[in-house]
Formats: sequence, C-alpha cells, structure tokens
Amino acid sequence: MIGTIIELCLFIIATAFTPPTHNNERKSDFLGFCQTNSIRGIAILMVILMHSSCNFGLKIFTPLGGIGVALFLILSGYGLTESYKRKGLLVFWKSKFSKIWIPYAIVLTVCTIWSLSFKPYVIVQYCLIDSPFWYISFLFYNYILFYVCHKYKFLYKYRFTIFLVYAFILFAFDTRIRAEQCLCFVTGMWISDYKKIVYKFLSNKNMVLCTIFLLYGISASALFLKQMPTFRGQMEHVRLFQNIMELLIKYPFAIATIVVFTTNIFDRIQRSLLIGNRFLGFCSKISLELYIIHFSLRVMLNKEYQVFSILTFLGLSFVLSILLYRLKNHIILWIK
Repeated sequence: MIGTIIELCLFIIATAFTPPTHNNERKSDFLGFCQTNSIRGIAILMVILMHSSCNFGLKIFTPLGGIGVALFLILSGYGLTESYKRKGLLVFWKSKFSKIWIPYAIVLTVCTIWSLSFKPYVIVQYCLIDSPFWYISFLFYNYILFYVCHKYKFLYKYRFTIFLVYAFILFAFDTRIRAEQCLCFVTGMWISDYKKIVYKFLSNKNMVLCTIFLLYGISASALFLKQMPTFRGQMEHVRLFQNIMELLIKYPFAIATIVVFTTNIFDRIQRSLLIGNRFLGFCSKISLELYIIHFSLRVMLNKEYQVFSILTFLGLSFVLSILLYRLKNHIILWIK
C-alpha cells in the first residue's frame, strides 16, 4: 500500500506545483489543445496508478484504469472526427498507423529479444490482431471502422448506426474489458458532429451541475452495488450482467469528467491548476509511449520493496517513454 500512496502523492505534487501555461484564450477552447492535453494527461496517470496498485495487491484503484481508457477513446473519436473535417482522409493511415505502430513495434521487438522466445505467433501480434496491449488493438479496430465509414459515401450517413451495431456486438459477445468501452469512441464522434447542441447544454449552469452529479452518482452507485455479494455473484456467472455493471461504472464517470473540464462553472480551478498544466501536458504528449512502457515494466513492482520498486518503476517508465517518443519522431521524419 505504501508504494501506491507514494505514487499518488508524486502525481499530485507534480500537478499542483507545475506552473500552468498562461494562454487563457486557448484554455477556454472547447476540447481544444489545452483541455484535451489535461484530460489525456490525467487519463494516463489513472491507468498507471491502477496497474501499479493492482501489482501491489490493492484493488481500490481498479476502476481508474477503465475510466482512463474511456477518456482516451472519447478524445480519440472526437479528435479523429475534427481532423476529418479539416483534412479529410488525407494521409490518414500514414499518420495514425505510424504514431501507433512504430512505438508498439519497437517495444514488442525489444521484449521478444529480451525473452529470447520469438515464435511465429508474434507476427500476429505485430499486426495488432491479438496484441498483448489490448487498448492499442482496440483503438486500431475503431480506426479501421472510422476509415471505412468515411471513405465510402453510401456508408457515411449510417456511420453512427454502424458504430452502434459494432458497440452492441462488443457489449454482448466480447470480453468485459472491451465491452465496457464499446460506446466511448462513437461518443467522441457524436460530440464533434453535434457541437452546437453540446455548447448549448454547457451554457446552462443548472443543467450541467445536475448532469455532473447524476453521472457521478450512477458511477458510484454501480461501484457500490458491484461490491455487494449478491451482485458480485451474478457478475461472476452472467457475463452480460458483468458488462452492464462495468459500463455503468466507467462510461458515466468519463463523460462527467469531460463535462467538468469543458464547462466554465469551475473556471477558477480549471485555469489555475488543471487546464494548461505543464505536467499533465507532458504526460499527454508521451501518453502512448507511457502506456506501452509502463505496461511492459509492471513485472518489476515488488510487494516486499514497494518504495524502491515504485520509484524505479516510475523513473524508468518516464525516461524510457521520452526516449521512445523521440525515437518514434526520428523514424517518422526519416520515413518522410
């Protein structure tokens, strides 16, 4: 437990004592650079905290991982739709595939060489078909569906229907970890396409506050019910019931968090601490690399030497992520 407490304190201190940027105009842009950077930074810290605490045997932070991934997926759906409005599908695959696959392939290659256990099956993992990094393969599948729906005009007008059908299939038949995220990417797309409705909603202070409390309340209630023996027993035996409970914990919490960051109700706190925060922006910048690296280094976390192992784990995660980020950019420039 001491390792998790130290990690949490380090994250809070780094966020609280890092001076924010002073570009107040950009901070107010709806899901603009500053807002998305801060949300993405918090999301990756949630994922890291969840994985490390679970390795120490502490389950209290388990929901944070799914919430962090939900935030990532919503922002990805939103950002991809905004990019499509500006540039269409120009260099779509060159941009997305290189940013995702290059760091992933580098780490997978290093891990394979390190373990001295290269097998033909690893080629399948290189193709993101059955990746040990499930989030990357899941994101890539959403990219494929997005491309197909926007490439062909006869599918474009049915894009939300197609994504919702895909979401239903995931929810009904896939594993819990993907089922609980089934609505996130398409939600980001919807937010982008219906900005005017979102703007109008965010301008109504009472409605926003009620929505925030309602969504956090749904998430907290579902988490509370999950702890009850009766519900937990049902979740262990009925996969669909488990998927419902996990979705009700993660999805409403992620939506409420985005509302908190984009409304001006908490403007003073947002501008002074969160939005434009340099530490969160730094974490956002290397978030993909942090996800891949920290996930690969989890094995070094030791319950008996929690203080040493968590400090070493965090130090190596950030240093190696920075190096991987720079290497990725050099490779992308070389390819161009």
